[in-house]
Amino acid sequence: MDRKERIDSLRRLYEEQRKNISKRREVPVREFEIHWKRNFMIKTLISVGMLAIVYLLFQLQVPYAKIGQEFIRETMQREYNFQGVYQWYEEKFAGNPAIIPTFSVKQKQTEMITTIAPISRKTNIESTNQGILIETVEQEPIMVIANGIIKAIGHNESLGNTVIVKHSNGFESIYGMLESIDVEKDEWVEAGHIVGMGNKKVYIAIKNQTEYLNPLDVIPFDTNEN
Repeated sequence: MDRKERIDSLRRLYEEQRKNISKRREVPVREFEIHWKRNFMIKTLISVGMLAIVYLLFQLQVPYAKIGQEFIRETMQREYNFQGVYQWYEEKFAGNPAIIPTFSVKQKQTEMITTIAPISRKTNIESTNQGILIETVEQEPIMVIANGIIKAIGHNESLGNTVIVKHSNGFESIYGMLESIDVEKDEWVEAGHIVGMGNKKVYIAIKNQTEYLNPLDVIPFDTNEN
């Protein structure tokens, strides 16, 4: 075999090896593309399915659907705790996160709920610990002040028959000293729904997260404060 033939033989061997290497490289790439497309389709179908479920949930007008609607509304209104993440990173690693830019946290003002008065007539009000006492007559209907879910019902040592209603934006309204309770736990109620009956005086309190608010600043009473 002369020199030219040896060179041609080596060139053919080199070309065959290069083709084999290219084929071995193409297989993982194709597998990755198939895997990526499959995952993308699955995630797309799940997303579409979740959107369809949420849409159908908001079309229903039954109590359990309203509970789900309220949960979704509250979840969508929450803000991610960037400040908490920043402080945790600073404590653990003693420095600013390299992938998180320096920022200032804007304090979010809680949006007040729209309310109505718990009774439909003029009455007298007496300020008390963390709430107010309103004068009522025997068997006077006490109405829930805003849309919400009955969080708890029961007998309190100091307040007697008590109902707690959970509203949007972290608000809760508390109705104590009731003669009777006319709602059930986890029931969806709208503003004006009767939670129970009053007898001489009824206790009303408004709570936002862990802070008690003055009900007179939240509820549009047509009353005289004592």
